Amino acid sequence: MKNLLLSLIAVLFLSSCSGSGPTACGCADMAIEALTEAFSNLDMSEEEGEKMQAKWEKKMKPCEEKGEADAEFRKEMEKCLAEKMMEEESAE
Repeated sequence: MKNLLLSLIAVLFLSSCSGSGPTACGCADMAIEALTEAFSNLDMSEEEGEKMQAKWEKKMKPCEEKGEADAEFRKEMEKCLAEKMMEEESAE
């Protein structure tokens, strides 16, 4: 289960968004949503973890593809992700 979460996190952090899809900050929002779901379900079975990982990989695929093609977009997504994580931390 721990490996599934780590791979999910890696996919999400290395992602950005596609042209007609969400914005860079939209991808960051999805990444935060995926991480929140993953960490709120740490006791799920390996099968459930694999299903959740597949769901988020599918949702984040446009982000990943755009990030691979556009380094500037990836930087913007990473910036938004960092800002949103800081907001989440200060809200706690």
